[in-house]
Amino acid sequence: MCCNFCSDRIKKLCCCDIACIKLAVIFFTFVLVKGVRIVWNVDILNSLSIWWWLVLMIIFSIKPIYKFFKSQANPEV
Repeated sequence: MCCNFCSDRIKKLCCCDIACIKLAVIFFTFVLVKGVRIVWNVDILNSLSIWWWLVLMIIFSIKPIYKFFKSQANPEV
């Protein structure tokens, strides 16, 4: 039942939404790498602060999450 729900919702996403999800995952990975630096003091990713990566991750994940959880009041759209 849950798999059918998720697969039906994923079919509504376009290629742009999938690309945004991929970018959000990449930025989340950068956040994890920056977290390693904070915990173990090993600097792997020295370009930006952890907050910039968090903001970029949130920006790129808003539209796909909204589209995934949007109600199906108008199924033709």
